[in-house]
Amino acid sequence: MAENPPQRPVARPDLGPLTPAARGLADAAAAFRPVIAPARPPQPPRESARAVLAQAVRLREAGQIAQSILHFERAASLDPGNALIPLDIGTAYIALGQPERALAPLIRAAEIDPGLARAHFHLGLALERLGREGEAMTALERAVACAPKLAEAHRRLGALYHSWRNTPLAARAYRAAAAAARSRVEALRDTALAFRAEDDIDTALALLRRAQALRPADPEVAEMIAGIMAERGEFAEAERLYRFVLQQDPRRAASALGLFSIARASAADDPLLERLAAEAGRPEIGSQGRMLLGFALGRAHEQRGEFAIAMRHFDAANAIRAAIAPLDRAALSTQVERLIEAFPAAQAGRGARAANGTGERAIFILGLPRSGTTLVEQILSSHPAVAGGGELGFWPQRGPQLLDSRAEDAAFASAGAEYCALLARIGPEARRITDKNPFNFNWIGPISRAVPGARFVHVRRSLIDTAVSLYTTLLVSRRTFFVGDREDLLFWIDTYRRLMRHWRALLPPERLLEVDYEALIGDREGETRRLLAFCGLEWDEACLYPERNRRAVATASVWQARQPVYRGSIGRWRNYAPWLGPLAKLTPPETGGVD
Repeated sequence: MAENPPQRPVARPDLGPLTPAARGLADAAAAFRPVIAPARPPQPPRESARAVLAQAVRLREAGQIAQSILHFERAASLDPGNALIPLDIGTAYIALGQPERALAPLIRAAEIDPGLARAHFHLGLALERLGREGEAMTALERAVACAPKLAEAHRRLGALYHSWRNTPLAARAYRAAAAAARSRVEALRDTALAFRAEDDIDTALALLRRAQALRPADPEVAEMIAGIMAERGEFAEAERLYRFVLQQDPRRAASALGLFSIARASAADDPLLERLAAEAGRPEIGSQGRMLLGFALGRAHEQRGEFAIAMRHFDAANAIRAAIAPLDRAALSTQVERLIEAFPAAQAGRGARAANGTGERAIFILGLPRSGTTLVEQILSSHPAVAGGGELGFWPQRGPQLLDSRAEDAAFASAGAEYCALLARIGPEARRITDKNPFNFNWIGPISRAVPGARFVHVRRSLIDTAVSLYTTLLVSRRTFFVGDREDLLFWIDTYRRLMRHWRALLPPERLLEVDYEALIGDREGETRRLLAFCGLEWDEACLYPERNRRAVATASVWQARQPVYRGSIGRWRNYAPWLGPLAKLTPPETGGVD
């Protein structure tokens, strides 16, 4: 027997008026009758946040970072309460070398889930790369508060504390990283960093050697040992280790830059340079890696006299550097105007009269980076009464806080006392302690008020040589990334010159000495005697031989600092004359320092 066909709903025929009883039955029946909705056009399937997120992860793992961000952002719109998605967006922007774009999503992730340690950790990384180191410390401190076993956060905190010369906090952070390390090698490495922060280089090196014995092929440990060897002037060992690291992994761009900062490239390096150039073209190493390799390759080809090829690599590296943090000309101009207004020349001598010996130990060596500040510090720190502080990060952080002309005297006094305590830790017995952060030229006004009695040594060099050196060097300080654009570099140099003209009018002559690099090279003894007399130091012949100074040097001038004073850097710009572009405005006769 055939199945009964399905019943189709039919319209109820008009039966005429119904009695009340019949109408009630009809209404009850209608309540149980299926309601047939009018036909609708087919709808696309609802997009799933999970599916979009999976696609974003696949793209990220395939190295398509930029494309993955689009999918992560779509997933975030579908699942706005998921803190992990903006965390993924922020880390992707960091991987692309765009830390400024990472901030908003990382802040959003931390707002959604305040206990998400990795949101605070990556926010700290982004802020650090933008030069906002004080804020980076705060974010990293929150990360370790949320996750005390997050070794990476302790490690980065240690590095920041170390850069600020806060030795106790740096050592404590590194030891916390060691306690949370996932392996014995990592624990030894982090403990070595703690001893290095405490200036116990020998113990740090011994620990790294132990780590190397446990894991001989570990490129990170070898790279750390190579860095210490380079800072100590043991270049042959440093070169061997850097080459070992690059043989293991040519993508370790820091080792490539380290190698060609201390060793000269030759024809025998052709295979290595070809491998490095190939790696520089791979997007998966990230913009930071490509930038480092660009500077390494530029330096190597310059050493071989291949200046056109060198400039091609320098241009590629600087295109990345300029994109990371382009110069905000309006903000820079506003800062300079505020500094000039807050510390007018009419205040000249105010700090000196109030000194009463306070701050007499501080010697600030400043000027444009690459102007010869490292050489001057090496000369001064060769004197037995002088401790070399290196590039301290105190005033670039504290200066902006004191910029407001309405700041109370107590704020300046507090900053000065804190800074003098820092100097006391660096050189407890020294009569003078140097601070060689070149960017302190921005903060001469606040410094002179907070540290009465401090002396300033302003180092000047041919502007075109300085500009070319800035363009072709990746400096440690993140505040110099903007020099990747030639026009921005010219603008920045012009604002520096304007500011130094103002400070020259502000400071009494016994507090400011101007040293020309070319004069120092040409008359080493005469200029050195003048420098020591300005610092209130007796003559010591050791200051004529700064290359014998055994203190570790951790700047871009690590190789030059170990060489006898030489003239090789004078006129270097001529090698790049065909490619100077706007920088040609700085060529002679305008080569002599500052107006």
